[in-house]
Amino acid sequence: MHTVRVLAVLIAGTVAAGCAGESSRRVVVWSDIPEVAAYLELFNASQDSYRAELRYHDRPGEHLRRAEEQPDIVITRHLANRDTAGLMHSLDRLLSSGRVDPGGFYGDLLQHGEIDGTQRFLPLSFDLPTIMFNRQAGLKLATFAIGALQLREHGAAFNERSGGRYTNMGFSPQWSEAFLYAFVQTAGTGFREQDDEMPKWDQEQLEQSLQHLIEWDAESNEGSAEVGRFADRYLYDPDYQLLIRDRIGFAYTTAREFFSMRESQRKLLDYRWFGDGDIVRVLDGPVSLGVPRTGANRSGAETFIEWLYRRETHEALLQDLQRKRVRAFGILGGFSALIEVNEHLFPRYYPELLGRIPPERFLRFPDRQPIYWQSLRSDEIEPWLRRRLSQNGAEQTLEQRLRTWLLRRGD
Repeated sequence: MHTVRVLAVLIAGTVAAGCAGESSRRVVVWSDIPEVAAYLELFNASQDSYRAELRYHDRPGEHLRRAEEQPDIVITRHLANRDTAGLMHSLDRLLSSGRVDPGGFYGDLLQHGEIDGTQRFLPLSFDLPTIMFNRQAGLKLATFAIGALQLREHGAAFNERSGGRYTNMGFSPQWSEAFLYAFVQTAGTGFREQDDEMPKWDQEQLEQSLQHLIEWDAESNEGSAEVGRFADRYLYDPDYQLLIRDRIGFAYTTAREFFSMRESQRKLLDYRWFGDGDIVRVLDGPVSLGVPRTGANRSGAETFIEWLYRRETHEALLQDLQRKRVRAFGILGGFSALIEVNEHLFPRYYPELLGRIPPERFLRFPDRQPIYWQSLRSDEIEPWLRRRLSQNGAEQTLEQRLRTWLLRRGD
């Protein structure tokens, strides 16, 4: 009987040790970005000390506070803010030790993840606002960016009427809520987090931007009613088809969406970044990562991060996309947070980017925004902007709408 008990204890101890060993090797990553799975696969193949495992969570940053089991790493958009900073380990020692080179990043983008003097988040990628058009249009545009004034002028010149109605229309801001948002941000509205739950912005600049947009359609497209009639009649096909058929002159998209199109579609189109002169404002919500303080494997998390920010890793990720013919763009759907990767590697894999990679001095990175910003923007801000244009002022103030949304959310 004594021998059986001893064997039972030994077996239990061996199993427990095995479980502990597995636990110490496992690096749990939360993300809502599908491409992360391929990154973990490459990491696991590159070494045998740790095994990274993906757990998919919709908007994982918002899920952190209420989850019982915590990840070792979180990778998502709209992660870098005060709402989540207190939940994260400092990443300063990775930068100060040189395991991750701080000099390789866009400076302002790296600072995006620094809160109260501590690096809580590291950036991974960012996206750019993009205007696409028919490659055969013969437009005389700057090679780098197109601004609102150029877009308005070229759009108006494209317009054609027949039988008392528009049969071709160059561009209307109202075609895309995402464009309306990108426009007011580019113009300086500057939505950002502040100490209380209510976000902050420049109300005067917002009103000026809205007035410009109202005048745009009134003077170039004969007003919202005509824009609506044209949209009802023609805008039921994908934008690229409307551009190729010369039904419309321009369409708003993002770098991520444009370079994720089939090559057979993309080769018929051209693009410019949407900006103000040569200045291009990076879209909200760069992809960032953080290491939660309650995660079980900080050492494994830091090993993964050190691997992830090597130039050769980024090149392997780009090669993997090309080899598998995955319709995804760049690094997690955007440009890399590492300058050298964008300037030297991206044109090799995306020849259309040759001579089009924005220099650091021409990029303006967004302010930090609250953790709930992705939901608030899609639920309230973008629809509010569209209603303000179509109703010309007959609408609650944005502050009223946002306060009501926050009350419903329960914060």
